[in-house]
Amino acid sequence: MRKSKNIEGNDHRNLTLLECEQLFWLASRDIVFFSTYEEGLQTWTNGWAAVINVNDIFCYAADAEHLEPERAGEVIDAFKKWGYDGVIAWASIKRNGDPLKKFITPKFLEAKEELLKKIPPIEIYPACQDE
Repeated sequence: MRKSKNIEGNDHRNLTLLECEQLFWLASRDIVFFSTYEEGLQTWTNGWAAVINVNDIFCYAADAEHLEPERAGEVIDAFKKWGYDGVIAWASIKRNGDPLKKFITPKFLEAKEELLKKIPPIEIYPACQDE
């Protein structure tokens, strides 16, 4: 994979055409939006990063889950099979925590169980719990 420099001079890899198509497929369905916060750099940049809108799903606040371009296909597959419950399950696995109780539906549980067989949790966030 070719690498280049972003506007700040940091190394980053170029996206593949498939990754671009997948990200814009997700964006056209309002599953992702593009932010200028680079999670890997922990800073705001002049570039862009894909994030999944999870406002008020894990806790009552504006919230988003960073989506690495190479993982966009996982989110598409989850959405096609379980709708937004699959997207929530994917983000739940990535965060290693469950959403608010009202989002823990039978479809979410089915999606999470099946996705856990393929996708390991990779991030730990403090839990937001219903009170």
